[in-house]
Amino acid sequence: ALLAGPPELLGAPMKRFSPAELASRADGVFVARVATVGSHDSMSGATTWSDYSVELLDVLAGDFSTSLLTLSFADGGPDGGGGGVAGLPKLRVGQEYVFFWDGAPYRPCPAIGGQQGIFVEAVDPVLGEDQPLLVSLAGDPLWIDETGEIRRGERVVLEGDRVVSLAPNRRDP
Repeated sequence: ALLAGPPELLGAPMKRFSPAELASRADGVFVARVATVGSHDSMSGATTWSDYSVELLDVLAGDFSTSLLTLSFADGGPDGGGGGVAGLPKLRVGQEYVFFWDGAPYRPCPAIGGQQGIFVEAVDPVLGEDQPLLVSLAGDPLWIDETGEIRRGERVVLEGDRVVSLAPNRRDP
């Protein structure tokens, strides 16, 4: 039998999307704070989905008629506890994120490129507290270059909202 599903969930490397590709593929881009986390079972009962209720703080692209949105991840487990599809991010209640949102229903992750499409403001000890960066949950920091274009840096390792090191394997998939 053939396995079906997104390559990153099957252990295959996923193409790293450029910031422009993330934006062009997204159905919306927004800043949101996680308000609550819950869970629900799929209709067949085969998968438990983690449901994150998020409060939209700033809509950068797209049309949203509500200030609250539920984002569901097929990572399973009660209240985001995991145990389902490996490799999906776990969001923290109270944390703010930038989402490049994939509006297609029933995807395992509601962000473009999975963890590549969800960003958190992080502090790099080298840059200091007064120069936070946006870093994807996949570890890709962003910055604006001298021409005004958004660029992606070398992958880093995050612990919460702090950069702790460069990623050990920095090869682009």
